[in-house]
Amino acid sequence: MFYFCSAIYRFKYRIQGHLKFRSVYEQFETNSTLPPGIDVESIIKNSIPMKTEYFYRTLRNRCPRCNEGAVLRTLFHRYEKCSNCGLEYSREDGFFIGGIPISYGLICGLWIVPLLVAWLLEWVPTDWMIGLSFSGAIGLPLLTYRYSQCLWLGLYFTFAEHEMPIARKSE
Repeated sequence: MFYFCSAIYRFKYRIQGHLKFRSVYEQFETNSTLPPGIDVESIIKNSIPMKTEYFYRTLRNRCPRCNEGAVLRTLFHRYEKCSNCGLEYSREDGFFIGGIPISYGLICGLWIVPLLVAWLLEWVPTDWMIGLSFSGAIGLPLLTYRYSQCLWLGLYFTFAEHEMPIARKSE
């Protein structure tokens, strides 16, 4: 639980930093006079943009750094590090716990909500609804958890790009 709260705190801090940056930038755009001591150019140069390419790479089961090695070996097994660039996927103990809410979101969005809509529109009888709900509650977390870990890795480096280790060339 500590790791999950720590990740949320880091994301909140990063978002607040971007909001501060945005308010200074909007003030610069609307009014050319800024408070003394604020240099907009240095803020723009030092801001760290989100790298959404890391998320798109892991969406395709690729290494977020090199886009070559696979993250998942099979549906139930994950590699410990990239076979191409050597990036270790696990950042710290409990890092991949962040995959649990992603798995939950995938199951709710792609299974539970459409199933409830079909039941409310009376396309699915009640006994089928109960059976499909229980089978999805048991089977889908097993099928989506490793892929959710892969997506969590991509989201982590999207928001914390400064923590992406620099690739070292082998000698």
